[in-house]
Amino acid sequence: MKDQYRRPLIVLSGLGLLLSAACGPAHPAAAPAASASAAAPGFVQVTQADAKAVLDAYIVVNNKVNAARDVAGLAAYEGGPSLDADKGDLTNDRLLNPKKAGISEFTYVDATFSIPAVSAYPRWFLARAHVSDKGKQPDVAWSYLLFRQAAKDGPWLQVASPKGTDADSDVPAVRVDDGGLATAPALDAADVVVPPSKVAALYAQRLDNGALDRFAGADGWVDWVAREKGSSASKVKATIAAAPSYPDYALTAADGGALVFTTVTIGMRYDIHKGSWMTYNGSGFLKGRYTQYMQTKYILEALIYVPPAGGGGKQLRVLGTYGQMVAGSGK
Repeated sequence: MKDQYRRPLIVLSGLGLLLSAACGPAHPAAAPAASASAAAPGFVQVTQADAKAVLDAYIVVNNKVNAARDVAGLAAYEGGPSLDADKGDLTNDRLLNPKKAGISEFTYVDATFSIPAVSAYPRWFLARAHVSDKGKQPDVAWSYLLFRQAAKDGPWLQVASPKGTDADSDVPAVRVDDGGLATAPALDAADVVVPPSKVAALYAQRLDNGALDRFAGADGWVDWVAREKGSSASKVKATIAAAPSYPDYALTAADGGALVFTTVTIGMRYDIHKGSWMTYNGSGFLKGRYTQYMQTKYILEALIYVPPAGGGGKQLRVLGTYGQMVAGSGK
């Protein structure tokens, strides 16, 4: 989907929230962290030129699919949580605006690439860039796009795409070796304050609590949850958990910390008070008024900086998020 639709949140109108969080298990490893010097037969390391070519091809096919609002076409260039989130978003858009023209063209500018030194498939890399709508100035905020190739000659799929905020200019650098390659730390690494595999569960707790001492900085999703808790329009149960079916990815930061790409799911059930009704603004899944209940499901990607162990009191920081409603129903 077009980066314009990567909203930090979808606003609910007049709904209250009482959250109970269930933190999921640790995520599976995204890729082996083998040394680049022990490459499997036939394995070729990704180059900067390769990464640029993948991003360029992604822009072309993405614009083509957006022009037709082709839900099935997303699978040609996306996978993992990005595919599921964008299928939900595009389906919602078609239901909400059935006669709408296609989404306008966009591109990415000022791209830089971080390529981990892996020695076997899957191959993957991070592209950091500014999105730019056709004929407009680029966004100030950074977009973070993670691409993965599962096997030799397989398609490159974009599997994570959190977007930062305009105010976040202090983005930790990625550590690289003398050959310019990044390091992908083990997901159970003990040299950071939280192992990467545990970050999703901790982030789910933060979403539930509205604040957590181990995190610093603003987060639109945390703010949204806090606002929902303040309403009395219905009795609401929310289940927020790590999403172990989606692999985590991590890169070592220049200071020894880690940049972790992870995913959580948010499920909400709104039991409407007798004699009341509720609506859900901006959703094709939930149209009109509901008098008994509404329920929704979101997929939320996050890029989270994790400080090194003994890092002088540094806190975790959410560098970017991307979330969409993927299902909704009610009565």
